[in-house]
Amino acid sequence: MKRILLIATGGTIASKDNGNGLTPSIDVNILLDYIPVIRQMCHVTGISIMNIDSSNMNTAYIAAISECIMKNYNDYDGFVITHGTDTCAYTAAALSYQLVNLSKPVILTGSQLPIDAEGTDAVINLTHALIYSCEDISGVFLAFSDKLIKGTCAKKIKTKSFDAFESINYPVIATIQNSTVIYNNYTSKAIRNTGKKFHIETDMCTDIAVISLFPAIDLRIFDYINPSCVVLLLKAMVLAACLITLQNIYTDLRPAIYALS
Repeated sequence: MKRILLIATGGTIASKDNGNGLTPSIDVNILLDYIPVIRQMCHVTGISIMNIDSSNMNTAYIAAISECIMKNYNDYDGFVITHGTDTCAYTAAALSYQLVNLSKPVILTGSQLPIDAEGTDAVINLTHALIYSCEDISGVFLAFSDKLIKGTCAKKIKTKSFDAFESINYPVIATIQNSTVIYNNYTSKAIRNTGKKFHIETDMCTDIAVISLFPAIDLRIFDYINPSCVVLLLKAMVLAACLITLQNIYTDLRPAIYALS
């Protein structure tokens, strides 16, 4: 059986209500206790590297995830990362660029409800993520509901629905039906890289302004960007025009931000 490393970062999936709202506090090994059936499919080891709300995710935390994968890369066949849903797609995009010459699956997942909540989607999402991590694929993906989405194309479009994520301008890679992975005929499995050594590149530029254009925009808005304290710090300005469809904007925008770093 394949060896999988489950990397926990916090998020709703690992949260409990402490009286002041949900707070990430569930240990990674407790997460695994909710899916004992998975141990019949693979050998899973869990590690918690942070326990944060995903709204607090930043470049340093994302780099820590990459570094954890790098440190354990030779010991495991695949990696699953539990993550809060609000910024999960951003982390998936960032890791797609940080994990260079990746030849193993890295699957991010999360849930809309904590894993110990009644009617939670956490158990099925985590189970599916682990199933996908045992596949002979490589790359960074997001697994949610029954879908496997390319890491640079995932977008959260719903705040409460269990079917929260969509693949933007790219077909869903695969779905799971009756515990069987069914690949989309219009996509191909990522080919394993066998010639180049895996490494990470974690430097990311944060000096970026994202300005959304809209019909009849007043160009004086640019006057409010102080050239002495802001513009000189910017390495790039990404203009997103609302006249283009939202899906086109999102697919082109987020990868561009990370590619410019």
